[in-house]
Amino acid sequence: MRLSKLFGRTSHQLPKENFELGQRFLIQGGGAYFFEGDVFLLPIGVRVWHNMCAFLKSELADFEIQEASFGLPLGKEGGDENTKALTETELKSLLPYVLQRHISSYRDLPVKLAMSNIITKQSTPFFNSDNSYSYLIVLAEEDKDSQKDFQQELKNRFLEIVQKIDLVDEELYYEEQSSDVINILAGTKQGENRYFHCKKCGYTATQELAKSISPSFPQEEQKKPIQKIHGPDLISVEELADFADISVHKTTKTLVFESSNAERIVVAMVRGDYDISEEKLKRAAGVEDLYLASSFTIREVFGTEVGYTGVVDLPEEVELIADLSTKGRINFECGANETDYHFLNVNFGRDLPEPENFYDIREVEEGETCANCKEGELGLVTGSEIANFNNFSVKLSQNDLAFTGKDGEIHKPEISLINLFTSTIFALILENHHDENGLIWPKEITPFKIHLIPLGSKKGIKEEAKKIYEKLKKAGISVLWDDRDEKAGVKFNDADLLGIPIHLIIGEKSYQKECIEWKKRESNETSFVKTDNLVKKIKDFYNS
Repeated sequence: MRLSKLFGRTSHQLPKENFELGQRFLIQGGGAYFFEGDVFLLPIGVRVWHNMCAFLKSELADFEIQEASFGLPLGKEGGDENTKALTETELKSLLPYVLQRHISSYRDLPVKLAMSNIITKQSTPFFNSDNSYSYLIVLAEEDKDSQKDFQQELKNRFLEIVQKIDLVDEELYYEEQSSDVINILAGTKQGENRYFHCKKCGYTATQELAKSISPSFPQEEQKKPIQKIHGPDLISVEELADFADISVHKTTKTLVFESSNAERIVVAMVRGDYDISEEKLKRAAGVEDLYLASSFTIREVFGTEVGYTGVVDLPEEVELIADLSTKGRINFECGANETDYHFLNVNFGRDLPEPENFYDIREVEEGETCANCKEGELGLVTGSEIANFNNFSVKLSQNDLAFTGKDGEIHKPEISLINLFTSTIFALILENHHDENGLIWPKEITPFKIHLIPLGSKKGIKEEAKKIYEKLKKAGISVLWDDRDEKAGVKFNDADLLGIPIHLIIGEKSYQKECIEWKKRESNETSFVKTDNLVKKIKDFYNS
């Protein structure tokens, strides 16, 4: 490709939009276009996208996964306009009918399909493209161990893939126990989400759902009489502890939540030096639409302003969910359900009933002990989800799909849906592969293998550049030829911005030596290569 004919202009100014630096370099290099809040890939960006997708598929080829599409209708007019992308919910409805036509016996298993046109959760807002490959694995019921082995092999391969293109600072994965999902993460410096991670045992969980062993404090032996104190405008636990001359860990945070139409009112109780995780609270309460109650609801139900709710003499319609950090406390503080007043020396069993169950509803803090191995220390890391494994069997009804086993009986298959989030991987490549001058594409997905840069206006140099261009094309090597009449500085700046791994430079010195200058984008080191050896050297570099 001649650079003068490449659609998409380079710019010497970074876009002002709030993207990561690598994403901004892609726009600056003419590989993408920003318009009204959306980013669209231009030809050089599309080349990288397709090369990345081809690389991912080739790396998984030995798993013998066959490709299918559930979104390309046949026999309809209109072509691509009638193409439909299915959601996972639609896939669950369609899947039994598709599989039942082709699976009737154990001899038909296993089935391994790679499916396009499946919409999963959006992983990144940066590209309006298909954002995942979905892999459907159907195994016989008696092959549960084989399924786990296959998932482990595929998980390991995914991690090998992202290591090849240098995406991973740390290898992470976490399991969502309540939804039969295993999520594979790439630990990155600027990932989408934050996770708590134990380096000792590998435990990883989202910041909202992580579990730890909370520090304990010695408790008093004797229960003191309950005491009501007047503390106007004391909402902060630190100010309250100082005013009441007690430790912060004796204070209590009491937050009120309500569901839609105030059908349920829940008081969440946690030790004062902690915060409440709304995600954990929703799971403990079994309610998805739980949110902080309005000041109007608090006044109507508790007769107080926000900040003074407590757990003594709760109205009958209010549910109490107490965190594990409040279990076994003696002489603690809480709001008095009266504006500007607090109770001191509150005790379970005397001042309020002790809850039958205590729940983990608090947010973990960095440096706490891992609840999994009970030894390691939890640290915060950033990461992005690059794949997940769904146990699809539990999401299909019992009558949906069956096959005849070796014993002649009817069995249900084990089904996994595995999603590889390609747009997230693309965004991570941009994030991890650049310097202060522009992008540095991994050789596995580079838009062109060679950036050919002739310098000067001499006719012999231009002719030599054209000869090398044709020679490399004939050898099946993709080349971006800077055929523009620009100064050397402009060409070098654009070459750094575009990020092709190998620059071939033809100047007066190299032309006189009947050589070409070889320079890697990632370094300033150069060498001279005889043109006769050029094709071999390029192929050796890309095959290494």
